[in-house]
Amino acid sequence: MTTKQMLEQEIRNTIEAVHELEVGSKQHTDAVDTLTQMLEKYNQMDRLDAEIQEKYDSKQAEVTLKEKQLKQEKLGGIIGHVLTGVQIVACGILIPIWGVKAAAEYEKEGVFKNVWTKNTITDILPKRKK
Repeated sequence: MTTKQMLEQEIRNTIEAVHELEVGSKQHTDAVDTLTQMLEKYNQMDRLDAEIQEKYDSKQAEVTLKEKQLKQEKLGGIIGHVLTGVQIVACGILIPIWGVKAAAEYEKEGVFKNVWTKNTITDILPKRKK
């Protein structure tokens, strides 16, 4: 049995006792004062319980928000690593392969098929000094 339950039981008992006392008597006045004090304590306990519950809920919401942010940060990190990998593959492997292929076609035909290829290849290949 919790303290709050014990206080509730005592309040019920005091209310029953007050009904049996003569209104206006010293005993009745004392019992009403005691009942008032017990009800004030009960209300304080209710407010304290509500504050504790509010703090708990707030903490839970904060933890949930932090977990969500952590998941988003992890996802952002993974996406960043994937994009870095794609960049490395594209710049480090695919572009040189494309350049070699374009240079080989130039060797066969003697002309670049488009202006962009010509400009890119001339930027990649070292300049000849005359």
